[in-house]
Amino acid sequence: MENVFPFLYWILPNVAYRVNDPTIMEKTKIPEIKQDKTAWEGVITGAIGVFLANLLQSLVNYFNVESNQLVNPIIILIVFSLVLSVFFYISIKNIFKVRTKTHDVSISTVSAKKSNMFAEI
Repeated sequence: MENVFPFLYWILPNVAYRVNDPTIMEKTKIPEIKQDKTAWEGVITGAIGVFLANLLQSLVNYFNVESNQLVNPIIILIVFSLVLSVFFYISIKNIFKVRTKTHDVSISTVSAKKSNMFAEI
């Protein structure tokens, strides 16, 4: 849900924990994940997209077909559902990728949450 509406994370209530044991605090580490450099890939993809759109403009004008008011919302609904499904697919794929990279930290956090060393604030 936070992926679709990221600002809801700050509006909805969240559970917080206080660590009473300083040795657990020393063991807690923030995982360092090397960020992939994808800025140039986005620029190249955008340039290719603009180039292909300019090439296809004459072809789209050739296939311009009049449609009634019943067909247009159906087409929009199909395209919108395809875009949403691709968005959720990429989102879930990235979540699993992050979880596999931070697997060791999440296991220690889960076992610490079950013990009595944490007191809910």
